[in-house]
Amino acid sequence: MCQNSRESINNFSLIENNLCHLQFELERGNRSYFRIAKESHQTLYRAMVEALRRNANLDITGFQTRDRTHIYKMGDEPVKTIHKTEVDGCKKAWRFSEPELCEPPKMDYNKSEIPPSSDYLIHFYDLLAMIQTEDFMKRMVYSQPVKITDNEMRSLEWLHECIRNRYEHFVPGSYSAPKRDLIDVSILCIEKSIELIYGPGDVIPSLAPENLKTLFENVRIKLNELLEEQNL
Repeated sequence: MCQNSRESINNFSLIENNLCHLQFELERGNRSYFRIAKESHQTLYRAMVEALRRNANLDITGFQTRDRTHIYKMGDEPVKTIHKTEVDGCKKAWRFSEPELCEPPKMDYNKSEIPPSSDYLIHFYDLLAMIQTEDFMKRMVYSQPVKITDNEMRSLEWLHECIRNRYEHFVPGSYSAPKRDLIDVSILCIEKSIELIYGPGDVIPSLAPENLKTLFENVRIKLNELLEEQNL
């Protein structure tokens, strides 16, 4: 064996890995719907990162303000601001407010404070809010914001808090969830992931592995077949 051989990974290879795990689990006779939901969650997480890091990786790492206020300008349009706002029925998931006109920010040229380290990925809920806004999605690559309803936000919060977190940080005991709900939210994650990676106006499809779209489609078809089985 070559002692200098190395394996390299990137975000696309991790998404591909998630989809391969999903495909394996979906084809098993005694499949785990919890694992299907957990892998779907991770696929969405990484798809959100990939869609947002087209902006030079400036907005997916680092500290966030408490109210998540952002002031931005798109082309020749006036300066706008957005801030964190609640989603009906959600305790932790949130989205940005509708853009409002505001005064341009004043630059403090005397500020000498060194910003804290930003070498870590921001939270799932921050990414979920960011992909729904023009500020982040259209800033450099002109991709389209993803529309997520309040009901879908509640489903994704349930997936993150009650399924993914319990799966990743399992305390010995027992836990159950309806198979239909696990399939429903898995389909939601996969469909939003496809929209993020293959949506109009983005450069991501040209960078993705050739087999990725086929993997996505195979997983989506199998999930919908499972959903039909649950409806019988």
